[in-house]
Amino acid sequence: MKIHFLLVFFAVIAGIASAQEYPAPDVTLPETAGRHIVQTMHLLETSNAKHRNKVKILVYGQSISKQTYWIPVRDELQRRYPYADIEMKNLSIGGFSTQTLWKTVEMDVVPFYPDLVIFHCYGSDIDYERIMQIIRSRTAAEVMIHTDHYTGESAWSDTMCYNRLPRYAEQYGLELVDVRHPWIDYLEKYNYSPDQLVFDGAHLNDHGLFVMSEILKKYFVYRPEYLKESADRVTYIPLKKGKPVDVEFDGNRIDVVIDRAKGVQSELYPLIDGKKPSEFPSAYTYTRPNNDEQKDWPWETGAAYRIVNRDPQTEDWTLTCTAVDSVKSKDGKDYDLSYFEFTVCGSKTGFDGVGRMGETFVSNSGRVVIDANDWWLAEPFRRFRLASAPGYTITWKTIMQGDASDTLRVDGEMPQIKTVVQGLPNGKHRLRMEGSKAVRGIKVYKPYLREMTIKE
Repeated sequence: MKIHFLLVFFAVIAGIASAQEYPAPDVTLPETAGRHIVQTMHLLETSNAKHRNKVKILVYGQSISKQTYWIPVRDELQRRYPYADIEMKNLSIGGFSTQTLWKTVEMDVVPFYPDLVIFHCYGSDIDYERIMQIIRSRTAAEVMIHTDHYTGESAWSDTMCYNRLPRYAEQYGLELVDVRHPWIDYLEKYNYSPDQLVFDGAHLNDHGLFVMSEILKKYFVYRPEYLKESADRVTYIPLKKGKPVDVEFDGNRIDVVIDRAKGVQSELYPLIDGKKPSEFPSAYTYTRPNNDEQKDWPWETGAAYRIVNRDPQTEDWTLTCTAVDSVKSKDGKDYDLSYFEFTVCGSKTGFDGVGRMGETFVSNSGRVVIDANDWWLAEPFRRFRLASAPGYTITWKTIMQGDASDTLRVDGEMPQIKTVVQGLPNGKHRLRMEGSKAVRGIKVYKPYLREMTIKE
C-alpha cells in the first residue's frame, strides 16, 4: 500500500481534540485476552508507591500507527496505574510498508528493548513475519498486533486479518487485537459508512482515532493465571552481596540490580564468556542517521535508513556529499535526484571510503555497509531539496545497546538497575565479575525465539 507524503497534515488532523462525543464500540474479548501481554500487565499491576516498576511500551508501524490513537491508550494506562513508571513512545515511519520496515527494526525496536510492542503495518506477509521473528528473537518484548480497520472491501486485508495474523499470533505467541470485526459491527450498528471514520480513504479522522483507541484499551487486561507460561522471559538471580560473581544464565541481556548502600561506590569489570561486553559485535547498534525529533524521519531529514555494522566500535560517523546531480522528472514539472557521491569518515576510524547512491557501499574498514536499495534521499530531494549540493552531511553514531560498557559504575546512594550487556547471541552464557555490597542480583532477559529463521 503506497502512502503519500501527508504526514504533517496527518499530525494536524490527528492532534485536534474533538469536542464531539462518539458512541463507544462494542468489544467482545476472546477468552484468552491478556495471555500474551501478562508480563507487561504484571509489571503494571504490581507497581506501588514503594516500588515503581519501569514499563517500556513501543508503538511501531507505518503512517496509521504514527497517528495519535495510542496517546489515549497511554493516558488510560497512566490513570489506571499511577505508580508505574511508564515510558511509551512511537517510532512508526510513514510510508514504510513491511517490505521496508523490517530493515529498521534492528535500529528502532531492538535497542529500545521494550516490555511491549504494539504493532500494525500493511504490506507483504512474508516481511510481516520477518518483523515478528526479529522482535521475538532479539528482545524479550511481548508483542500486541492488531488487525486492519475496515475501509471497504479488500481481499488482501481480509486474508491478513482472518488468516495470516491469527497464524502468526499462534506461532509466535502474540497478543492479537481484533479491530476489524468490532469496526464493521460499529459501522453497521450506527449506520456509518467507512468514509465517516477516515479522511482520505485510509487514515483515521477524530472519530476513527477514538474508535481505534477504545478497542485497544479493552485488551489491556491482567490474566495472572498465564504468568507461568512466560516466566523465563525475565528472571531474577540473587547474588551474595560483596562476593565475587560467577553465574550462568540463558538469554541475550543482563542487568544488575543495585540496592541502596551508603558510601558504596565502585567500578566493576564484568566478563561474559571471558570477554568484555564491547567484544560482542551484536552488542552494538547505530542511531537513526540524521535523526531530528522535531522532524519527520526520514522524509524531512534524508538519509540511508539501514546501515550494517561490521567489526563495530563506539564511534561517531559522518557521510559527506561530494557530488550531486539531478534530471527532469518524468512529468517535466520538477527535478529528480540522479547522482549522489559521498565520502564516509569515522571519529576513530578516520577516512573510510568513497561511495555512490544506488550502489552497495562497503567502507574500507568494513565497519559501514549500506545496501544500494536502503537510501531515502529521492523523496526528501523532491519535496525539500535536501542533498541538493556538495557538503550535505548525514551523521549517526555507533553505540553499545542499553548504555552498556566494559566498566560498571556502582553507586549505592540510590537503588537502580544498570545494563551489563544487551544484544548477546541468544543462548547460554557465563557472567564473572568482582562483588559489591550494593549489587543484590541480576535480571536476565530471554527472547521467545532462539534465533531468526527467515533469511533475506
